[in-house]
Amino acid sequence: MKHLLLLSLSFGLLLNAQNTILLGNKIINPSFISLIDTTVFYTKLNNINREIGLFESEIGAIYNIKKNYFHSSVYQYGYKHYKETIVKTASSKQINKDVFFGIGINFHHLYLYDTDNYQALSFDVGAAIIKDRFSFYLLLKNPANSAYLENDIENLLILSPVYLWTQNLVSQLDLGVSTQAVIALKHQLTYTYQNRVNLSLLQGLNPIHYGFQLSYSINKTQFSSQYLHYKHRQSTSIMIIYTLGND
Repeated sequence: MKHLLLLSLSFGLLLNAQNTILLGNKIINPSFISLIDTTVFYTKLNNINREIGLFESEIGAIYNIKKNYFHSSVYQYGYKHYKETIVKTASSKQINKDVFFGIGINFHHLYLYDTDNYQALSFDVGAAIIKDRFSFYLLLKNPANSAYLENDIENLLILSPVYLWTQNLVSQLDLGVSTQAVIALKHQLTYTYQNRVNLSLLQGLNPIHYGFQLSYSINKTQFSSQYLHYKHRQSTSIMIIYTLGND
């Protein structure tokens, strides 16, 4: 019972209190899906570079059908002369009380102005271990090294430990390693006030960046805004999450 209570508290922070740690990521670990017992809709928009109109956006849902858990979304990245669209679908299963496993399939479409378009199919594999205060996520993105032409779709191993310091404070560290031996590191520390207001401090290496994220929940809807500062640019993003089910 104690384990289930702490798991419930941890999940409440990870999803309702500061869900942008997982839902806000460009890559959502499919093993996360099994933790959600109700339908969640979300949309997000990131303004990466206003000068050239570079953006990324995603609209999606996480839901279950007869205790089978799914995630579906449409992701876009680019600008007027270059646009990548990814249609994602994923499913997840709880193996036992601590271990979750998921797999995702992605259809990629690349639009290039005044030239040929390209398509590709990739898959992701995720696993999670959920303990009382500590959770550990593992994600293999595109392990088969699918590509439009050659080595042009990300191939990553991402390790994500999450620690619940208190009922109001949680941190996540993301360590990503690519096939080109490029290492990226991100950290997010989130404080929650009355399960409604969330403030996150964000830091990262490769590329070096820092920023903050502020979100507020009203009934079943959460509104989130994020600012990141890089060496030569800034980016701003917004996200809206709507949760079905009982309050």
